[in-house]
Amino acid sequence: MLITAGLGRERTLEAWDPRTGGHLRSFGESEGQCTAFSVSADERWACVACFAYVESKESLLIHLWDLEEGACVRTVKREGSLNTSIRSIHWSSRGEKLLTAGLNTFLTEWMLDWELNAPGSGSTAPGQRQCP
Repeated sequence: MLITAGLGRERTLEAWDPRTGGHLRSFGESEGQCTAFSVSADERWACVACFAYVESKESLLIHLWDLEEGACVRTVKREGSLNTSIRSIHWSSRGEKLLTAGLNTFLTEWMLDWELNAPGSGSTAPGQRQCP
């Protein structure tokens, strides 16, 4: 499966069959203007970074998507500006951390605060929350 994300104002995650080029599914939209995305090594999770105005404040958002379920399971928000928006995302080898880099040249390590469930386990992340 090939995953693409519309960056900028086109905010939809899409899955494609790399052999046929056929469209498999759409995952929905992430809130805000997407600036970066990355897929975990096991291809179970996708991370989409966005810049948005939330409650009239400039905010950086990170949406974590379960690609098997097709759902956004967590959104992390922090105040920021377009000048500090995330431009690169890297997953740790075990998938328990994210490393992001922004225009301000700062690197940020994000500890994922739930266990990444094995495919087929039937469970979801605690406190699951759908993306807007």
